[in-house]
Amino acid sequence: MFGTIQTTLRDICLPMSSYPKTPIQQLDLLSLTNAQAQPESRAPLADKEEATADGNNANNLAYETKMISLNETRSIVGINSSTVTHIAFLKVHKAGSTTIQNMLFRFGIKKDLNIILSKKGNQLWSKAEELPIRKGQHYDIFALHTIYNKKFFDSLLPANHVKIGIIREPLSRMISAAYYHRDVFHVAYLRRVPRANYIHNLVNFPEKYDRLLFSKTRNTMARDFGFSGHWNQTEIKTYLEELNSQFLFVLLMEKFDESLVYLRRLLNWSVSDILYIKTNLHKHPPVVLNGKEQEKFRKTNVYDFYVYNYFSKVFDKKLKQAPSDFWQEVTYFKKLVQEVSFLCGHSKVTQSAAPVLSVKETKFNGHFEVTSADCAMMKTPELSFIEKLRRRHRRRQNLAS
Repeated sequence: MFGTIQTTLRDICLPMSSYPKTPIQQLDLLSLTNAQAQPESRAPLADKEEATADGNNANNLAYETKMISLNETRSIVGINSSTVTHIAFLKVHKAGSTTIQNMLFRFGIKKDLNIILSKKGNQLWSKAEELPIRKGQHYDIFALHTIYNKKFFDSLLPANHVKIGIIREPLSRMISAAYYHRDVFHVAYLRRVPRANYIHNLVNFPEKYDRLLFSKTRNTMARDFGFSGHWNQTEIKTYLEELNSQFLFVLLMEKFDESLVYLRRLLNWSVSDILYIKTNLHKHPPVVLNGKEQEKFRKTNVYDFYVYNYFSKVFDKKLKQAPSDFWQEVTYFKKLVQEVSFLCGHSKVTQSAAPVLSVKETKFNGHFEVTSADCAMMKTPELSFIEKLRRRHRRRQNLAS
């Protein structure tokens, strides 16, 4: 069957006249074998010279991450073969998180779930800010910006919810954030940085332009994961291990498709549930730092490197334990995403249920269709999507506008 997966993108599609009339068949992912996969090698993204904080080394922190298989992970967190629908997502800034949020929102609509929304904006800092829900009901999905706190997250969703997050290589994340927050949100401290050699100024003169330990361009991932203050190495190591025990999975932006396929198997979702079109993109000129600048950046963003180095190692270990056909599914999924992105990008955005793509049944999924309405939802900007969900929530909960 995999022979068909390795053919051209055209083979993914079916002529409109040949849609099968049988229901989509579901694959029991727990029956997959646990043979070792052969992952692609991933070169280190950071320079070999290592940043330090309090005299300690971010790259060489003694990580004691237990290697466990996908099935063991599901067992540890109490997941059986049913579809997971109670999910809290830590939306890390400028790390591909809006694309994941869009995916979770679409899944919530598809499964008729209650999605946590704030009364205004796209952030949630306390339960008092969330839209009310009728007595006897509960929320199922959380995917707004906030700072991670286990007690707060646990108060939002049923006890059997799972937590997921995402990380990105710190320098590329910072560069993206610096341009985005300056150009889109006109953040004051970033607008004071000279435009000529913009990133170089931020990196070389943090005492002048970026003085805070945690900001939109310094240690942002660490702050989103709940870091605060100046911690020593023991405190950092302890907290990272706590996070690892609390999060089912932390996705890696540099391995976005691999992350989604692994997540799909963890949550027992269908391939159609994880389709996406990249969102919230902001173009900026390329930036190259010299070795001295990279070293300085690692020192001023050392907490982000602690988070990234730790969870990227956890990620790699988990993928090494993935079933033997995991990489086959990744190859298939990458081709499918390309086809969906192309067709949705060239289709008129409507709410029509007319299919723009019919996807053949494979060993990884039953037959399904991608409609113009699906394309429209995948293209919907974050704030517009949240407003639509607020209207949906008020109708479902009989709330006044």
